[in-house]
Amino acid sequence: LTTHILPQADIILDFHTGGSGKYNFPQIRYSTGDIESKELGKVFNAPFMIAKPIIAKSLRKIVNKAGKPILVYEAGEAQRRDDHAINIGLRGISRVLAHLDMIKFEDQTEYPLIHLSGSGWRRASQAGFFIPLKKSGDPVKKGEIIGKIQDLADPVEYPVKSLKDGFVIGNSFSSIVYQGDALYHIGYY
Repeated sequence: LTTHILPQADIILDFHTGGSGKYNFPQIRYSTGDIESKELGKVFNAPFMIAKPIIAKSLRKIVNKAGKPILVYEAGEAQRRDDHAINIGLRGISRVLAHLDMIKFEDQTEYPLIHLSGSGWRRASQAGFFIPLKKSGDPVKKGEIIGKIQDLADPVEYPVKSLKDGFVIGNSFSSIVYQGDALYHIGYY
């Protein structure tokens, strides 16, 4: 990939779903400080766009080092068909290709692009039954109860609160969770 394909590419579009049992609301990620990728992300026009630090040994790092723009599209869940996520991804590809004068494509649909400065996972403080109260795409406020964990042995419920203002950009579908499990991915301003 890095020897034969990357040198031939002008830009890289990298597509991902959430992991097993994890859902990602459609979002574009680009490397912090990469202005060209940020502008392409605006053209792609997914509902959310997030600047993320470069991760060691990642494709984003390799492409960034080669001086080329890269967008990572995160949407949907592994092994599930999600027409909403697929359609936004296909539309985004067409918008980027049209922007680069590679195809003709006219699109009047504009998502109110929300640019987030970062994100973090809200994790389970203990094991139990997970009762979600928010879903991906929902806005959240700092301190708001966004879910509950019911103790497996007692009928006690423990609140899961948002640590920041922002939006749910990913969530778990697990009914039973263990301490430390990822529950909500919160994108914040």
